Amino acid sequence: MKYQLKVNSIALQAQSIEWKHQKFLAGLEGLPAPWGVRESVSAPDPGTELIAVLNVAKLLGKGLRGELVYQFRRQFSDESSQDDWINIIFNPGKIDYHALIYDAFLIYVSAFSAYYAEISDEEFIFMDFEHRKYNRRHAIYRIPPVCYMNKDFCARAFDLSPAQIVEKLRGTVEEVREVQNGVFIVLTSKVLPTAEMDVLCWQAKNQLLHGNPDPNP
Repeated sequence: MKYQLKVNSIALQAQSIEWKHQKFLAGLEGLPAPWGVRESVSAPDPGTELIAVLNVAKLLGKGLRGELVYQFRRQFSDESSQDDWINIIFNPGKIDYHALIYDAFLIYVSAFSAYYAEISDEEFIFMDFEHRKYNRRHAIYRIPPVCYMNKDFCARAFDLSPAQIVEKLRGTVEEVREVQNGVFIVLTSKVLPTAEMDVLCWQAKNQLLHGNPDPNP
């Protein structure tokens, strides 16, 4: 089984890649392996490309793979395709998954100035493939097992405040609370079979949309 940690941040023309990268590294200082910085690596240079990519295996601990991506600084539109983002693939059975959720996850959110972040079963990428073409800054297809949504994203995606999301989900998920000008949601910290987790995801989505934990999307 493979899971992914995905962190999305709005790229700003006025914030250089180097500045944001150094802020990110500083924000992870003190995190234990494998989520802490194993070796300080310079910010990637986009050169003539529109994105600059850094392999996270060069930066973080063993057992992690994926990319840290920065957009070439330019005039941006309000599109998630123009985000800076992190995608880290890992086996939840080979790390301290509970520590990732409750100790490291929100540190990544803060360090990368994220508006949205999630931990999710990699299989959901394939299950949701037909629904992938939407602006992630304005909508969310499924509620993943673990996520953070800032205040603006909550309003755009659900027309709700973080406090209202807490009220709707309280008592139906393992953890939901306001934090970092947004909301932190943990459906469960257990590593469940994909089909079982899928049901929990749609129960939470329907609870937010309709106040009804119907497991069907």
